[in-house]
Amino acid sequence: MPFAVERIDHLVLRVRDLQASIDFYQAVLGCCVAKRRDDLGLIHLRAGASMIDLISVDGVLGSAVVARHKRMRATSIMCACV
Repeated sequence: MPFAVERIDHLVLRVRDLQASIDFYQAVLGCCVAKRRDDLGLIHLRAGASMIDLISVDGVLGSAVVARHKRMRATSIMCACV
């Protein structure tokens, strides 16, 4: 194996309901909101040493990305960095 993964730095997920997603990750994984960018529809959640970024599909970032991802037939996982 050319490298060994030490940890996941962050995941970026597009979601339909920001508040329901925040509630889920707080209840299930014990995440906390590290930063909010309501103007962009972006929430940064702290998950231990990692981050989970939630982007609303109908927010500024999400709506710009949705059209591009539909053309590419991409999934809702926008980014995973290890």
